[in-house]
Amino acid sequence: MNKQYVDSNFYGTSTTLDQINAPVNTVSMNNNRITNLDTPVGSGDAVNKGYIDSNFYSNTTTLDSISAPTASLSLNSQLITNLANAVSGTDALNLDTADGRYYVNTTTLNNITAPNNDLSMNSHIIYNLADPIDPQDAVTKNYLSTNYFD
Repeated sequence: MNKQYVDSNFYGTSTTLDQINAPVNTVSMNNNRITNLDTPVGSGDAVNKGYIDSNFYSNTTTLDSISAPTASLSLNSQLITNLANAVSGTDALNLDTADGRYYVNTTTLNNITAPNNDLSMNSHIIYNLADPIDPQDAVTKNYLSTNYFD
């Protein structure tokens, strides 16, 4: 090809991305950015940094707007800070509230000696129980019904 052919057929044309066939392989941007993305509408749309920052990383995102975890949650040794005072029996306590009024212990359940007697839950439910792995593991009603009853 000569320069005149290339210039007349490839440069100065007004071809837009929507006129080009969809790629059939991964497209490398060679460390270049894609800019001026519009707000996403469909689940497969690309998102711009501004959309992510304002919808997921803003100071207005609260934990109550996030779905409950479906697996164990690790804080990677980070602290939860600025807790409000507990209002109900299921609220988390900050150390100032708990200190002196409640027994505060950092022992986890797997570090406690196994009980020598029956354990009463005082009519409380154990919930979010994982499916059993070992023969002595507890099972949920759903696991039992699904695996042993029709």
